[in-house]
Amino acid sequence: MHLDVADFGATLAIGAFLIVLVEFVLLAFYKNTLWLPFKDALGPVIDRAGGAESKSESLTMSFGAAAMLLALTFVLGMLIENVSHHFADTSLWLQDFKVLPREETLKTAALFGDSKSARFAPLALDLADHHLISRYGGNDGKAVEDAVIVGTREDHTIENKLPNVATQLYYAAKNAVYRDPSYYNELSRIKMRIDFSRSFACIGTVIIPTILILGTIAASVSQQRIQRTFQWCLGVDPQIVLVPRRVTLRRMVALTALVILLCWLGRLAFEKEATEYYLRVYGYFASLHDRPPGALKAN
Repeated sequence: MHLDVADFGATLAIGAFLIVLVEFVLLAFYKNTLWLPFKDALGPVIDRAGGAESKSESLTMSFGAAAMLLALTFVLGMLIENVSHHFADTSLWLQDFKVLPREETLKTAALFGDSKSARFAPLALDLADHHLISRYGGNDGKAVEDAVIVGTREDHTIENKLPNVATQLYYAAKNAVYRDPSYYNELSRIKMRIDFSRSFACIGTVIIPTILILGTIAASVSQQRIQRTFQWCLGVDPQIVLVPRRVTLRRMVALTALVILLCWLGRLAFEKEATEYYLRVYGYFASLHDRPPGALKAN
């Protein structure tokens, strides 16, 4: 239950962060906000000339708008989380632009150690001693386990097999480790932080194009034309005030740099949390096989 509430809060936080960034961008370029339909409803809209009925209607509008904004925040947060999870290992451009490291790479480094090292990590040796790599590492598991026991990483053929073996072994290890309640609770909390930091890092892929598009429009399109377009889309007078073109360009650069910095911090957090998670999964999996038979029971 605690994790469900924490997951809900993390999703809301991601959605709220996205909304705040978009609003900040609009305020920087247009001195106004996109959320005009909500602004009036959430503000002091009680009709001073009206009676109790007008106040009741205004209160209903405020609660309705708040519910809509909360739902929108949650949906946006969930969408960012799902998209970031789906594209974390399938979208090459996320890796090409260093938005996220490949999870397969993190699994391999956690299990076998740094690829620049001449020897395998102690964790891989521990799993090889229990013959878990050959048992659960797929078709290449036996060859990789033999190489780990020998202890050197000079064979490039073996090196190319490590990511697939690490992934195969991870799923078997996760299925076994998650059956232990204490391990499950600890790893679930880390997994929640992984999802949050990954989503945080991927927000830049939405915000940076938004900054460039809206900034370009503000610098090149007349204020009257932008105001008419906003009024047609939202049905209200946005009362836009454009800043000078030079200021707009400077703000584009500053906002882009700020978002890149925030996404880089999210990437660092994701890499750290994911590495800790995979180290624990593989390590706990090895420890389960040090227990006497029957010590591990399914929930």
